[in-house]
Amino acid sequence: MAKHKRRSHKKAKKTPALGILPIVLGLLLILSIVTGGFGSKCSAGELSADEASSKAVNFINQNMLQGRQEVVLNNVKDNGQFYEINIEIGSQKYISYVTKDGRLFFPSAIDLTKRTEPPQYQPSLPQNVAKTGKPKENDEGLSK
Repeated sequence: MAKHKRRSHKKAKKTPALGILPIVLGLLLILSIVTGGFGSKCSAGELSADEASSKAVNFINQNMLQGRQEVVLNNVKDNGQFYEINIEIGSQKYISYVTKDGRLFFPSAIDLTKRTEPPQYQPSLPQNVAKTGKPKENDEGLSK
């Protein structure tokens, strides 16, 4: 029979750092989720307010106005999912919107949380129509 050497099993000493490490990593993960990451203030693919508004203004100037007029950017406001841009074209002021990734531009928006009444349609009818007589018929019985 072969002799088996007995191995002595010593208990591994746990260092205090190994017990704390999972707790620290867990707290860092939670902090990262809450703050949106440790990098820059913007999320991945998100443009700053200045970058997004500049992109929208350039788009309007190049593709919509094509040099006929120029857009003036008055201010930009962060509205959560998008940026609200206040612009001026000539003497007209507009509020428009651009997504934070700079991909979508909305010239206007409707606030779905506010109830508005639909516009009332009132056809305009001529007020004083003079009667001139009966229409004359041609050979086929149709009015001229």
